[in-house]
Amino acid sequence: MAITNFGIASYGAGIKAIAEGHKSLDAVIQSVLTGRPDGLPPGYNKLADNSVTPQELELVHGLELGVSEIMTLSQVEPAPLPIKEFCAKPENINLKGLCK
Repeated sequence: MAITNFGIASYGAGIKAIAEGHKSLDAVIQSVLTGRPDGLPPGYNKLADNSVTPQELELVHGLELGVSEIMTLSQVEPAPLPIKEFCAKPENINLKGLCK
């Protein structure tokens, strides 16, 4: 249960950071860890450090994929078409129960 709650809270923190206009991975990570998307301390760049293990790099890659997924899911799409416009498209004209 705790892991599920942590996952949901982390996902929400990432979405909130992106919704507030933060686009860097650092801001999203900081938001997940502290609840605030403040930047990391100046000069902090753990990925440039040679002491990072291959396992840690794999975890960072997974996190980057997760952030990418959050950004994809949080994109605002155009509003749905009204039924009249939807049914006016040639490929939709013969949809039984909806356009016919």
